[in-house]
Formats: sequence, structure tokens, C-alpha cells
Amino acid sequence: MLKLFWIGHASFWVQEPVSIVIDPFDENVSSHFPAIQAQIVTESHQHFDHCAHGRVKGPFDLLSKAEKKTFPSVTVQGFPAFHDKEGGRKRGANILFKFTFPDGLTLLHSGDLGHRLNADEVKDLGKIDILCVPVGGTYTLDAVEAAAFAEDVNPAVVVPMHFKTPLMSQLAELDLFLKALGWPTERRELLTVSKTDLRDAGKTCAVLSALIQEK
Repeated sequence: MLKLFWIGHASFWVQEPVSIVIDPFDENVSSHFPAIQAQIVTESHQHFDHCAHGRVKGPFDLLSKAEKKTFPSVTVQGFPAFHDKEGGRKRGANILFKFTFPDGLTLLHSGDLGHRLNADEVKDLGKIDILCVPVGGTYTLDAVEAAAFAEDVNPAVVVPMHFKTPLMSQLAELDLFLKALGWPTERRELLTVSKTDLRDAGKTCAVLSALIQEK
């Protein structure tokens, strides 16, 4: 059973079956960060709002490269991509991290993806059950591009991130993405799901409540 919390911005906490913090942000985003003991921390790229692993309690394994690592309760694989549409020349590289859990459930965190993937790149990702995707534009995919990327990847659940909140007011509103995607939307405190739960379920956009909501 996966328990996924949205910390805020592009940061998430997988509480179960193994404690993973994804893309922790620094004090420029918020002076607050939950006191989490993690076993694994992943960072999609080394920008201040995605790489503050010093705020996470360890000891933990830090993953920040496009490589594959296997742990007792999860396999993590990084896929190389870019933060822009110019092959990284404007904002650099970005890693998409795929997490495969013991029951076969898969989660893909897209980091600050700035471009659509081509058909071969999407195929290389394999089956994705849950997709965390940036939707706020400016530095990443915008609402329409993110919706198209979600259709390309074809997950059961999409979790939007990296949109306008009190933490990042310069990004576009979430509603633009929800309208572009057009999937049924559920607002939740956290996402609790197993592979079995998804077998007969339709597509869903899960909007999670952020654990951190103020600067």
C-alpha cells in the first residue's frame, strides 16, 4: 500500500512502504519543512527548490543521477530529460524518477520537466500508475503541455504539482491544468492506493493538500 503526501511545490513524501522524500525545497520556498526521517531522498536537479536534502533527517541514500538503484522495498530508476525545450541550454538537465514498489505499483515524479518526451522516451518509462507532473509553466511544462504529457504516459492517477501557491506565486493557477486535462478530479489529504485498487478504477486527477502552505 502506497501512502503519498504532497509536502508542497514539487516535493513529496512517500510514507509507506518505505520513507522517501522527493525534491525537498530550501528556505527560499518556505521556512517550514516537515520533520521527516527518510531512507531515500531523490533530487531531480540541483536548483534551490528541489535539492535541499539537508532539511531531511537521515541517514538516507541520496539519488541525483539518471541511474537504477534497487532497495528492499523499492526500485528507483532515473530517466534523463531537460528543464527546458532547448536541450538544457537554458535551464539545464532534469531527471524523471520512477519508483516501483513490491506490489508492482509504479510512481513517476517528473521533476521540473520542460518538454514533452518523444514516443521512444515514453515507451522507455514502461507502465506508470501514478504520475506527478509540473503544470504551472514559466519554468516547466504549462497546463496544456502537462495535460498532453499525461495523456502520453497514460497513468491511472495524475497528481499535479509546481503550480501557483503561496510558496510560488509566479506560476500559473492549477485550474488551467484541470480544465486542459478534463479528467475527474478528487481533492485529498493524501493518496493511499495499491496496485489492486487500480485494476478496475477509471482515470483520476488527485489534487493533494500541501503539508506546507506558508512561506
